[in-house]
Parts: sequence; C-alpha cells; structure tokens
Amino acid sequence: MSEIKKTLEDFKNDSLSVAVFYESPKRIVKFLTIVSGMFPDGDLCICNDLTKKYERIYRGNAYSVLNEINRNEDREKGEYTVVLRVIKKDKKAAGGDMSAEAMLTDIIINKNCTLKEAVALLASEQKHMTKRSIYAASLNLKTKLQSVF
Repeated sequence: MSEIKKTLEDFKNDSLSVAVFYESPKRIVKFLTIVSGMFPDGDLCICNDLTKKYERIYRGNAYSVLNEINRNEDREKGEYTVVLRVIKKDKKAAGGDMSAEAMLTDIIINKNCTLKEAVALLASEQKHMTKRSIYAASLNLKTKLQSVF
C-alpha cells in the first residue's frame, strides 16, 4: 500500500473529521484521485501557492476539485495545502467527542471565519464548555498551526 493510501486509511479509521495534508504539485492529481475513491463525500479546500501573487483556492468534493485542477495548466507549480473534512457515521452518532481545537477548526472552515470569531461562536454554541477552556484551546491551536507554517 502506498504511503498516501496508508495515511488516508489511518485518517479514515481515526475519530478526527478534519485533516490537513501538504502535497507536492507533481503528486496532487494522484492524491486527489485516491481521495475521491476513499472519501467521495468529503469536503476539500485546497490552497495552491499560499501568500504568493498567484495564490489559488479550490473548494468542493474531490471529483470537482480534481476536474478544476486538471483544467489549470499551471497545476504542477507551487505547493498545495489540502484540508479534508469528512463527516463520519460513527462520529455523528457519538457526538461531542471532538476536542475544542477540532471544533474551532470545523467552525473556521465551515463558517469561513477568523479564530477569534470561532471562539465566540463555540462559546455561544457549547454551554457546557467554559470560555477559559475554549480560549486555551484557541491558543493551543494557534501555536500548533504556527509551528506547521
């Protein structure tokens, strides 16, 4: 099994619903082909050449994003950041198993908002969580993301 398939299989069996991948421009089409087979209903946000002049963002399911990237003649230029969100059957049934960091990430992606806005939304939605714990989770998430970039 290729490393890509193994990593995606691990994600599939994990309780997390959001994963971030970094993919080279030479392998992005292969990666999306595998994702479309494993997660046909998964939501993707793919960013190409972040913070650069020709930054591109693709959103949708794996099939639609793959088609859009294939139409881009410059697809083999620049690095790709892939955010994959999958609603897992057992996750829906279990509910509330997500960490505060995961909930914040979900809100940021789904509502297209800032971390500060996500903290306020999560605090209003999750009455059983203290504002202090949500704020601590936001700092933790911010630290983890800064170490990645």
